Amino acid sequence: LQGGMDDEASSGELHEVADEITTRFDTWKRSVSYLVDQGQPHRALEAAQDLAAASVGHAPWQTAAQEQLASFDTPEMERELELAKKLEVLLKPLRSKRPMKGIEKRLSSFAEEAEGTKVSARAARLAAAAKLARSDL
Repeated sequence: LQGGMDDEASSGELHEVADEITTRFDTWKRSVSYLVDQGQPHRALEAAQDLAAASVGHAPWQTAAQEQLASFDTPEMERELELAKKLEVLLKPLRSKRPMKGIEKRLSSFAEEAEGTKVSARAARLAAAAKLARSDL
């Protein structure tokens, strides 16, 4: 985009496009953080990897994306990823049928086991939702 900015007629349009791309990058970066905060580290890691791949060739973005990707190489994130995998096993049956009896208890137990993590908070929210769903049945 930088090379074509010399032409005054297209300069405004190119700046708009550059601004849109920058906004998209910033939004994508925030979505990685949001997914981590919501206890979905696998989705966050996938988004961070995609962001790193998409930022190749633009040094400031590439640096920011690589820093964000590196944040997944910590013992805390490794634990979050491990716990998220276990939570997915609990949730898998729910994808094909209504909430089964006792799921809220299993989710609550899991949340207690994983206490202090973002995955734990997600499991607690899901347990509350399962309890509401079962009460409506």
